[in-house]
Amino acid sequence: MAAPTIPTRVDAEIVEAAQVVGHALQRNTGQQVTHWARVGRAVEESAAASPGEIRRVLAGEASYDTLGPTAQAVVRTLWHEAIETRRASLNYEEIFAQAGTAYAELDEDGQVVTRESTPA
Repeated sequence: MAAPTIPTRVDAEIVEAAQVVGHALQRNTGQQVTHWARVGRAVEESAAASPGEIRRVLAGEASYDTLGPTAQAVVRTLWHEAIETRRASLNYEEIFAQAGTAYAELDEDGQVVTRESTPA
């Protein structure tokens, strides 16, 4: 039986990121937010992964290589989620069209297709 849920407010940015990442990982938005909350709780409770050390690495103030395996795993997960969120927000077709720049991409068969763009 699933655990009971309690309505709560979550920042729109978190919800949007959870939708994108959750879809990629075959979780619904609520499941993804719950997963992130559990990961965060585990990190904060873990002596092997200091939240301060993780924050410093994410901010570029410390080296990833100085972290232990648990903290490195957390950082990799956070990097992956940030990259997926950013990727999902990009629309290169629109960007190239606005710039009037041609671009190439692979079709479903792996063949290179060049797309001509005209400024919008």
